[in-house]
Amino acid sequence: MQRALLLSCLLGLSACPQDRRMALRENVEAFNDSVRWSRPMFAASYVQPKGRDAFLRRHSAAATVRVTDYNVGRVAYRSPDVAVVLISLDWYRVDQGAAHRTVVMQTWSHEEGRWLLAEQRWVSGPSCPLFSAGPAMKTK
Repeated sequence: MQRALLLSCLLGLSACPQDRRMALRENVEAFNDSVRWSRPMFAASYVQPKGRDAFLRRHSAAATVRVTDYNVGRVAYRSPDVAVVLISLDWYRVDQGAAHRTVVMQTWSHEEGRWLLAEQRWVSGPSCPLFSAGPAMKTK
């Protein structure tokens, strides 16, 4: 069994679990780096196509918000193709200056060979205009 998995990984017949985890981590960091450095067009390339316009509208409306740092927290796999990632963001509004820390839940979906952001919702801390208001939905 282990030989078959190794052989299929080497031949590229299926994605290795470790490779998928590394790819998720890379995409989560690339997306959140882009948000941090105010590059919403690049960040949008990591968002599912059906959510890109809404993502760009939200970022345009929140143009005075600056993310100063983020930390990737717990990653939980709901299935081989769905992962939930907790992100802690430090941010402020340029017109107010007060620093905030907000935790958001990002749901990532593996589609057509890559991880894409399916949803992100506020979990705790001050509500940030970059994310959907209200607590994240709990699913079984």
